Amino acid sequence: MMEFVNSIMPFFIILLMAGVGLSVSFQQLGQSLGKWKIMLATVFSMQVILPLICIGLASMLTLQPDIAVGFVLLASCPGGLFSNYLVLLARADTALSISLTVFITLIYAITAPLWAGAALHLFMPEGTAIRGYDPWSVLISLVGFVLVPTGVGVALKTKRPILADRIGAVIRNPAAIGLLLMYFLILYDLRDTLIIGAKAAIIPVFLFNLFGAALGAGISVFLGWKSQQGIPVIVEHVVRQEGTGIFIASALIGSVAMTYPMLLNSLTGMIIGLSLAVFFRRKARLSAKKSIIDPRNRND
Repeated sequence: MMEFVNSIMPFFIILLMAGVGLSVSFQQLGQSLGKWKIMLATVFSMQVILPLICIGLASMLTLQPDIAVGFVLLASCPGGLFSNYLVLLARADTALSISLTVFITLIYAITAPLWAGAALHLFMPEGTAIRGYDPWSVLISLVGFVLVPTGVGVALKTKRPILADRIGAVIRNPAAIGLLLMYFLILYDLRDTLIIGAKAAIIPVFLFNLFGAALGAGISVFLGWKSQQGIPVIVEHVVRQEGTGIFIASALIGSVAMTYPMLLNSLTGMIIGLSLAVFFRRKARLSAKKSIIDPRNRND
């Protein structure tokens, strides 16, 4: 079963990454760079600070080696397309959310092999029977499965926006459904050990979401961003695109156990992200009502 999943999953990852790229043009990305503090802080937080925090947590919790490595792989995953939808639902800055997803996805192709190698070195005992990990093969795979389709999607959105919108509408849902099907196939294949794996991963996944949301909110407050800009940052920290991390763990490293944190977070991240979106949407609606009743309450 896992051989079939590992062989077909790259196809859905390519479609999904192309769908991410088809959401934004180079001009829109350039405009987002005008908010460089937000972009830089979020990228640094998600691709450097949070993985380091997770490495520290994995060491403190003395997690079993495979779970610890999967925990770090989860921390380095980019935000998913679902995060963009949740930001739209929350009535926040959707363009910023899409730009963050694209930028972090592009950078992830470079950082993921580094974090995977570091986690394996730190947590896996010497001589462990793990398929030969080659960071260059991971880099090449991610460039082909992540960087190239995302870049092609952005280029098409720039040159042919109408065509890009049509293609994006066609491929995003099948790609998401395809990856969801892969998740269920993996869960079915792991059904005998799933409960044990979930118990081992539940604490680190809970802490990951707690620290991720707190880190996003803390950065937003510290830099004094408006809620419209802070909400995408918080949601991006919680809702991740775990498919690439699962592919790295199962196909490129050769450990199915490493997928447990990412499989568990696929569900918990969506639940937490949806709860945040509903909360912020309700807050925005109440604020709008107050503004109508008393114009002095408007946030200009």
